[in-house]
Amino acid sequence: YSSVSGSSASAAIVAGAAALLAQARPDLDASALKGLLAGSARALPRESVAAQGAGLLDLGAARANETAALPTTLSFGRATQREGWHVTRRLVLRNLSSRRLRIEIATDRRDRGGARGLVFAFAPSRIRIPAGGITTVYVAVRTIAPLDKPVEGQFTIRPEGSTAIHVPWLITVQPRRDELISALRISTR
Repeated sequence: YSSVSGSSASAAIVAGAAALLAQARPDLDASALKGLLAGSARALPRESVAAQGAGLLDLGAARANETAALPTTLSFGRATQREGWHVTRRLVLRNLSSRRLRIEIATDRRDRGGARGLVFAFAPSRIRIPAGGITTVYVAVRTIAPLDKPVEGQFTIRPEGSTAIHVPWLITVQPRRDELISALRISTR
């Protein structure tokens, strides 16, 4: 595909996959279908989150999965270049199965080294969702060392006895504000 038609071709492929998934699972609404398609996508190992979005569609995994997460990607915004910056985001998890699920969330950092200065916390940390239920998880991130470049990764949401889904995340960094002129002193001369 050319760069111009590539985006419209991708949209057509996703729309077709959504139609097939809706046909296979007619009981699901649009947000559940979106969550399944994005969460089941396979990440491209050498591409940034910003470049690939959720990754490659895996319609078979989307059809079989029991959980969906919304939003399908999390942006934590712009971190300041100092230690102690923190922010919290909300992640809604839906149980799309007919059984109660116990779920574990873990971080998978894709950045080579820059993510060492981050600490993530999930509330609640132990998640149980009844059949057809919805729960909200608050995801907090805090810097324990200054960030000097964007950091990205994905959360892996693992329902016990089922296939994991993924939620890509990204933190950008506020640009440095260097002084253009050093200290000045005005004299009367």
